[in-house]
Amino acid sequence: MRQSSAIVGVLLCMTQVATAAPRDDVIEAFDAVMAAGKYRVEVATVTGKREHVMQLDVELPNRFHLRSPESEMILLPTGSWMRMDQQWMRMPVDMSKTVEAFTMRAIEDGKASLRDVSMGADAIVAGCEARVYEYRQSGKIMGVQSEAEVEMAVCKDTGLPSQIVTRSGSERKPTVVTSIYDFAAEISIEAP
Repeated sequence: MRQSSAIVGVLLCMTQVATAAPRDDVIEAFDAVMAAGKYRVEVATVTGKREHVMQLDVELPNRFHLRSPESEMILLPTGSWMRMDQQWMRMPVDMSKTVEAFTMRAIEDGKASLRDVSMGADAIVAGCEARVYEYRQSGKIMGVQSEAEVEMAVCKDTGLPSQIVTRSGSERKPTVVTSIYDFAAEISIEAP
């Protein structure tokens, strides 16, 4: 009886170690993004038949440049600007601190919401040899309850994500968000 309890204990420890490693790898990838400090991400959001595409340049902790077909925004510690059509206008409220807090909190919320992390097959994803992880995201992100299935490809040579695909919503109206990261892009965010 004692021997079978010991065997069960060893198996439980082995299972915990096996399931903890992929989760730790995903958290390390989030931390690597923060350490990189600068990156570009192309985001395509598809809900039903609607698609929205945007590009976001980031210089952490507080410089952001967002581009979409409809508009463009630059958020700096010295002010915030928005371009509609071809006209830039300074926004009356500085949003950089809000976005900075949102970014940092969203990453911490994202780490806390990781569930059922597993390692999938290796693949070439967005131009790099990547280890692919799958997990559920379940919990509050920026105060809003979030439930999603996520696939994250992490480049083997850098430890940085190359692509994150998030699936959420209902079967009738699913939302798929595909984010492709570029850590080699030349990023310089200045006021217009």
